Amino acid sequence: MTDDPITPTVLFAHDEPGPRLQTKDIAATLTDMGVPSSTATPRVATHIRKNLIFAREKSVSTRPNVFAITDVAVSAVLSCLQDTGIENHDVLSAASLGLYTGHVEDRPWQADHPIREALHYTVFEGETWLFQLHFFRPKEGGDRRIETALFPEHAGLPERIKADTADFHASVTTVVLTQPFAAVWRQVVKAQRG
Repeated sequence: MTDDPITPTVLFAHDEPGPRLQTKDIAATLTDMGVPSSTATPRVATHIRKNLIFAREKSVSTRPNVFAITDVAVSAVLSCLQDTGIENHDVLSAASLGLYTGHVEDRPWQADHPIREALHYTVFEGETWLFQLHFFRPKEGGDRRIETALFPEHAGLPERIKADTADFHASVTTVVLTQPFAAVWRQVVKAQRG
């Protein structure tokens, strides 16, 4: 491994397990979460176009993009954030990166992506997981900094966020992942049934 920053090419070089889904399946997941279909389809298209989620296989003239379960889950969480009014690309990009590459500490089962780990424990173990965006500002003024945290509710906020007292902790946005992940799993089951 090199010291190069994480890029989609490096990050998604492995074969993600599970069934493959299409854009329509992601939109159906958002609709199952209560997002109107007139909003869900363009929202997913934006996630794809802005590289907030990544196609495992890019479309060609007659074949649609293909996605893994984790990509559907990331789109579901991003949609929840957008429902709170967050549309800023930098914020959504930070959220996407945190879901795909963040760190989940002290877990007995470690997945390739933290989002897959959270999905596993939510769906199969019945745990409640949280995704948080923390916004910090330097006390002496300056640009905001965004930190993400993905963790089981019972474990509490990760120490790296609690220990960050150098900057002003301006705000936090939390997504409880139980219902979005249930919608993701329902769509996976539908897709497998054909």
